[in-house]
Amino acid sequence: MSEVTEILEALEEIQLLLKDIDSILVISGSQVSVNEGLSEISGSLGMISAGEFRTGKGAPGKGFFGMRMAWPAMSYDSEDWNLVGINDDTLQFGVRSSDGTLVAGAGAVTLDSSGITATAGTIGGWVLGADSLKDASGAVGMLSAVTGGDDIRFFAGHATPASAPFYVTEAGVLVASSATITGSITATTGAIGGWTVDATSISADSANISLDSSIPALLMGSATDYLTGRGVFIGSKSGYYKMHVGDPAGAHFRYDPVDPDYAVIIEATQLVDGDIVMHYAGNESIRLDNDGDAFFGSNTAAAATTSLVVLSNAQTYNSEALGAGDILLGDNSASKANILWDRSTGKLLFRGGTTDHAYINTSGNLIAGGGNVAINSLGIHLTGGTGTANSVSWVSGAEGAGDVFGHMYTNIIGSSPNRAADTHIHVVREGTGTPNFTIQATGSSVGTYVLSPTGHAFNVVFGADTYQFKYGVTGGAIFNNNGLDSDFRVESNGNANMLFVDGGANNVGIGTGAPNASGRLHVSYGSTINNAIANKGIILESDTSGAFNIITPNSNIGYINFGDPEDSNIGRILYVHATNYMRFDVNAAEALRISTTLQSVLPIKILEAAAAVADTAGYGQLWVKNTDPCELWFTDDKGTDTQIV
Repeated sequence: MSEVTEILEALEEIQLLLKDIDSILVISGSQVSVNEGLSEISGSLGMISAGEFRTGKGAPGKGFFGMRMAWPAMSYDSEDWNLVGINDDTLQFGVRSSDGTLVAGAGAVTLDSSGITATAGTIGGWVLGADSLKDASGAVGMLSAVTGGDDIRFFAGHATPASAPFYVTEAGVLVASSATITGSITATTGAIGGWTVDATSISADSANISLDSSIPALLMGSATDYLTGRGVFIGSKSGYYKMHVGDPAGAHFRYDPVDPDYAVIIEATQLVDGDIVMHYAGNESIRLDNDGDAFFGSNTAAAATTSLVVLSNAQTYNSEALGAGDILLGDNSASKANILWDRSTGKLLFRGGTTDHAYINTSGNLIAGGGNVAINSLGIHLTGGTGTANSVSWVSGAEGAGDVFGHMYTNIIGSSPNRAADTHIHVVREGTGTPNFTIQATGSSVGTYVLSPTGHAFNVVFGADTYQFKYGVTGGAIFNNNGLDSDFRVESNGNANMLFVDGGANNVGIGTGAPNASGRLHVSYGSTINNAIANKGIILESDTSGAFNIITPNSNIGYINFGDPEDSNIGRILYVHATNYMRFDVNAAEALRISTTLQSVLPIKILEAAAAVADTAGYGQLWVKNTDPCELWFTDDKGTDTQIV
């Protein structure tokens, strides 16, 4: 009922106000103004005066609750305001008249030309405090409180910033329980996993390990520099990478690439029985015994997998007695190929198991094949079978011949090569003798083949005769330069006498090894000549039809010339292809031309005969009968004779 009563009372006040409206407001067109003579309009919910609009309860200074808008400005907290919200006469929000600043939340929030200032509230799920901005749980945030120390400014992971797994202080100190960082990191101080970082090094004092960029080096133990302090030094020194492990004053290992004596030095003055062993894939691959012996291989615990043994002391290795200074390359088990340097004999032995097959001695001699192959200062010697027979030797120099480069001997008869008795190859170098290459059969002058670069000749000597082929001289290559009665024959595929030169008869045969003595050139494609040829010349022979062919292009002429010392073509036979006729020249002039007709420039002479020859069907005969005087007759193909008068 109280709420209804309040509504009714308000309606009554509005009714009274409307009755007096004409005396309160002045209406002119679209404008409504307060009567200047009216000081205010008031009611229980507010008032309107000439300079103020106010709504709320109570009166200013008497516990007013509401809103005021006025001109001139109102005074609150010793400042002037044009619009204010009041709670029990206390300013809650307002617009300051001097600069337009908006204040809200009883001064907790300020909006002015520099931005928004707030000391409480929420923004997008973030809780605003007087000196903080946090998420709703308070586990992530930013702080602005100043305590005078290195205050935390950012944190995440815990409501208590100092206990958070991640935070950053005002001085830039980053604290994180874990991090993934991609890119470069630059740090001059701090700690990483027990390692201390300073300006030039990273060190772990508890383990006496440090990385020092000022040297630069990795240091362990008491080592402070190369060969200084017991421990480990690995780094750069004087422009070279060096290393020492152990005590430089006692037992240690060091590597120095510029050491004047040794690049790698192992000092074991304090080790009595210590060996040096290196492993690979779980096996002992290198073992250096303290007495100087060395073993190398994929597993030196077994001879089959040990590839190199160097002995400083005599001992039995794999059941074989070896001496001090011996070097074994490979496995000396039965039938295994290996190489042994036998210091006591001065031999490099090539062996199968412990059996020697070849060796090189300190004189440089190579002996192989059970002694059948030898290379020494005299030359190369190959022996087949037993003794000195069936052998080949290459010997440099010769018996007293300073210009001889060497000899190769075969079938050695005596105990040593003999130039006069043994078949050999003889080489003479440039010097006092004539340079040549000689192959000589047994004996000093039987079956000798000599190649002489100075004379451009290849000589074959049998007894007193020398057959010679010369090349590279004026006139080209010459065979049988000495003019001996020696034939020359060239075989082809299927013809043993494709080209044959008879050195004694001075004839040439093509296709025959017995050119006819009546001709200088005998071309044979058969064997039809059984008697002598009347005149010397070229013989063309065939056991079928034969031909002498002159082939030319259609626009050219084919010739057969007959000449004498005064005229090279005093007579000739020619065929003109362009007009297809054959011509006979006599005494250097045309005498007869035959085409489809017979033309004669000179008189035609026909040898007289007693009668015509046998008739041929389709042909007639023109002939001269041997009467006195002779008569001209014609005989047809039926045998009828008719005198032409």
